[in-house]
Amino acid sequence: MLAACDHIPGGGLLPILAVASAGLVAGCGPEDEPAMRDRLGQYFSLRDTVAYEARRPCVAGVFRLADDQVKAAMPVANGVGEMLALLAREDLALLKDRGHSPDAAFVTVMNVERARGMQMRRAGLEARACMDATIETAFRHALDGVGNMVAYDVKSGLLMLVDRRNRLLVVARGAQA
Repeated sequence: MLAACDHIPGGGLLPILAVASAGLVAGCGPEDEPAMRDRLGQYFSLRDTVAYEARRPCVAGVFRLADDQVKAAMPVANGVGEMLALLAREDLALLKDRGHSPDAAFVTVMNVERARGMQMRRAGLEARACMDATIETAFRHALDGVGNMVAYDVKSGLLMLVDRRNRLLVVARGAQA
């Protein structure tokens, strides 16, 4: 590829790479609400949006759910070990553990696979900059509720919490590495 660019006047390949990189960075803005709804609609039956904020470097939102069911596109695990295996294999998994809260699951994930646990926890912590009072309250309830579900998308860095009792989906993503 470098040989193909040798004939470029005005400094060669470096200015072209700089412009291309700027274009890539400009295209890496936060996900707008319709795009997020499209993504989440693959996994959950969404109703209305309660709150949504997307700005660099974070995204946070709350969506009402029709029910607490998970669609077939989302791989479901019944334990932390199974979730970690799914994340390693498919980059996406939801933990369905009626006996624990998502917060307790984070602790277990960190004890088993610290790097993955920190990655998931960081998604929530870094997203706080995008959380208004409504989102922060929903996030806290979803995180602490025993029987609530937690999902993680490795590729996008998106953390998803399902508050089963209130039928809410809370999403959070911080700065992606």
